[in-house]
Amino acid sequence: MNNQVKTNAELIEKISCLNQRIRELKQTESDRKQAEEVPRKSEEKYRSLVENISDVIFDVDHQGMVLYFSPIGKDIWGYNQEDVIGKNFIELVHPDDRDLLLQRFLELSGGVEKPLNYRVKDKTGNFRWVRTSTKPRIENGIFVGASGTLIDITKQKEMETLLSESEKRYRELSIIDDLTQLYNSRHFYHQLKMETDRADRYGQPLTLLLLDLDDFKRFNDAYGHIEGDHVLLGDSARWSNDACARRIPPIVTAAKNSPSSCP
Repeated sequence: MNNQVKTNAELIEKISCLNQRIRELKQTESDRKQAEEVPRKSEEKYRSLVENISDVIFDVDHQGMVLYFSPIGKDIWGYNQEDVIGKNFIELVHPDDRDLLLQRFLELSGGVEKPLNYRVKDKTGNFRWVRTSTKPRIENGIFVGASGTLIDITKQKEMETLLSESEKRYRELSIIDDLTQLYNSRHFYHQLKMETDRADRYGQPLTLLLLDLDDFKRFNDAYGHIEGDHVLLGDSARWSNDACARRIPPIVTAAKNSPSSCP
């Protein structure tokens, strides 16, 4: 009887230990699944972030072959990932910008990081301005490629061009006579001072000619200012170079290094 009781107690203890081991195994399996779930969720979150960010994220090898190109690139340039991945990125770059990009890529392989603006061809064949920020990928001290972002700055470049043209036009209007399209007095005196200083500095001659239209006032009085303007337009066309300017009343020209003036 005692042996039977002992056997039952041992059996109960073994069953208890077995249940404990089962619980431990279940906990281990749960921990393993949770451990697998964390990086999976992290990867999904990272992928969602990469694929929905407005900047294009890219990855190239040491030769410039595209390894990764985020899907948002299709919305900007019309390229699907398969259109770009496996090709050399330089093929998409404007011919005039390729040397600059290759130089920067060489600098990047040496660890020098600089943002760069250049033009990239979209799927329609048009070129759009982009700005890249790129970091080198180094493995065991060897440059193996680069990763970075592409930002479309075409609209910004277009606004800069319009602003530059507007400023240029404003400068022209501020120094050019409306009627004759010759430089006005303000610009003439500015240039005259510069040329006088230059002549003094280098000991070179400077010739100044004052040209007047004979009896122009009588012509204006007889035929009116409109006809007088036509005369000025016709005469100023003969003197339309960077050395001539209209003053009232005479037309003035300064000739550098020569005793003669405009033809």
